[in-house]
Amino acid sequence: MNPTRFAAAFFFGVASVCAGEVQPLEDAPSVLRLASGAEVKVLEIFRTTLQETDEPCLAVRYPTSKVKEELCSEAEEVWAAFKPIVEKEKLRAAVMFATDSGGGFTWIWKQDVNGVWDTPKDDDKGRTAVGLNGPDLALLTTTANAIVRVRLMFAPEILKDPQYPKVEQQMIRNVLVVQTLKKTPDILGESALRRACSAWTAGEKWPSSGPREYVDYIVIVRLPLGDFEHGGTSEAMHLIPVEESTLRHIEQALH
Repeated sequence: MNPTRFAAAFFFGVASVCAGEVQPLEDAPSVLRLASGAEVKVLEIFRTTLQETDEPCLAVRYPTSKVKEELCSEAEEVWAAFKPIVEKEKLRAAVMFATDSGGGFTWIWKQDVNGVWDTPKDDDKGRTAVGLNGPDLALLTTTANAIVRVRLMFAPEILKDPQYPKVEQQMIRNVLVVQTLKKTPDILGESALRRACSAWTAGEKWPSSGPREYVDYIVIVRLPLGDFEHGGTSEAMHLIPVEESTLRHIEQALH
């Protein structure tokens, strides 16, 4: 994989797969040992396919406690440990789900005819694992307090962080709310909408595969009423790149 393209695989997603749509890998390891000496617990490894293209792929789910700035570095090590397993299964697509308490983060790689691994090209429709944005997304949509489509506008310069030299970044210069898809008519809806609209702020750095003007995301926020009444919010936030299939699932769930 071209290290300068690594960050292009990084996007937030709904990290849950529907039962019956995957095939667990026999003799899957319980941990992945990283080059740094750390170990990552394996929650599961399974075969599935990619939406739109039906490409077979191998997927791994693992827990993470890393903050956004450290996710790419950890994922790079996890991928180095996971890639031999994918190649042993003679598959040419791979998906990684790094899960946390609020949702998850997804990376996808594909192998070209020359055996080189890289992230999907911009016009590649096979960017989502089957079940990843299916019934789970419908459930999130119906239970959410707020759903918005936001646009991250970038400054054109490519930045490098000395701590993560393989990861290219761009600075977010503005965050625009393109559309409010849902807001429940109560105080939770107002709170969730504010949280969704502030998921990113100007000045944050964003992983980039090259100069981009903007990217669009769907932000889904759910605030449980019980926690809110006791003086706080226990929120679930999911940030999903805008694709035709994603919008179609959300629109179906809202009507």
